[in-house]
Amino acid sequence: MHGRVMTSRSGRMDESPTVIFDHNLYYYPSGSKTAKWSYNQQDFASFEEYVQATGNDQHSRFADPRFVDAALNNFHLQASSPARNGGENLGSQVVGDEDLDGRHRLAEAKIDIGCYETSF
Repeated sequence: MHGRVMTSRSGRMDESPTVIFDHNLYYYPSGSKTAKWSYNQQDFASFEEYVQATGNDQHSRFADPRFVDAALNNFHLQASSPARNGGENLGSQVVGDEDLDGRHRLAEAKIDIGCYETSF
């Protein structure tokens, strides 16, 4: 995402219900105030303004996920990642039983945000 403006868009495209977001980790290298946010066809100047106005992402954070090496496509989490145990355990039918490495996702009360469950 370097050099581009991050935009989060959600909302009604027809008469279907609006999607509700929560327990996510967002990141843009230039910070949350340089990212553009849009929800239900309304624009917001920052992540914080979007959360306050929409009520979405009440448990979400805007922070560097601290991947092991994103440049080499290694999206495993470092031990200090804010994504560790940051997800919501919605059961195996929603998140699946295993991560992309085949590790058990639901070993703890909380799961990691992302596609890999960290085990240290």
